[in-house]
Amino acid sequence: MDDYSIDTSINYKAYRPPLHHIILRRCLNDLFFNCALDVGCGVGISTVALTEFSKKVIGFDPSKQMLNEALSNECVQYISELKNLNFDYDLLCFFGSLFYINETSINQYISNLIDGGSLICCDFKIDYQAVLNILGLNSVKSNYNHQKNLDHYGNGRINQKKSEQFDTHFTCTTAELSHLLFSEHHLKPKLIAHLDSKHPFKEIINQLDNHLTSDKWTLKASCYFSVYLKGK
Repeated sequence: MDDYSIDTSINYKAYRPPLHHIILRRCLNDLFFNCALDVGCGVGISTVALTEFSKKVIGFDPSKQMLNEALSNECVQYISELKNLNFDYDLLCFFGSLFYINETSINQYISNLIDGGSLICCDFKIDYQAVLNILGLNSVKSNYNHQKNLDHYGNGRINQKKSEQFDTHFTCTTAELSHLLFSEHHLKPKLIAHLDSKHPFKEIINQLDNHLTSDKWTLKASCYFSVYLKGK
């Protein structure tokens, strides 16, 4: 969670696909909480989305670059120091962050989750292959696991209630798509090397615009979530 640069944080803030609310609504339904902790909150997209389900939301991220770009909201507070997480919460959220967290840290976060509290693991994976084909770039593999949840760890007090995968689609402009591509750690260096341009971001926009047959791109996203309850 510490490899997010200023450039990455700017791309994150510039555009993220409108998937967080869709996933959270399907994950949490009509549940409402007093205090939620959003671990690895980044620029606060998931944190602000959680305000629909919690009276107060704390966004935690060790990357100060990310938090410098974080969205403001009257129900949200951001924290970058682990030592300041000295309070209880009834919802613990890992939205696209669990892959970067080891089991020791996970147990630390769980320790302040109240008995009977909920824990959710959420993420989404965007299918860029059609776009990469247009740019003349072969499939780029990544070791990132979007489906990772607490089933990969052993904690007897955390019980899974439901887990689901579903597909959806969203539309975006060429500029928004370029921000998405440059926010992907496994794609950005490959794109820069492949384009061989002094202005790779603008070059992507130019190449994609030449293939655009409408004013928007439609992309597929695979969404994942798991819901757990903490027992006594």
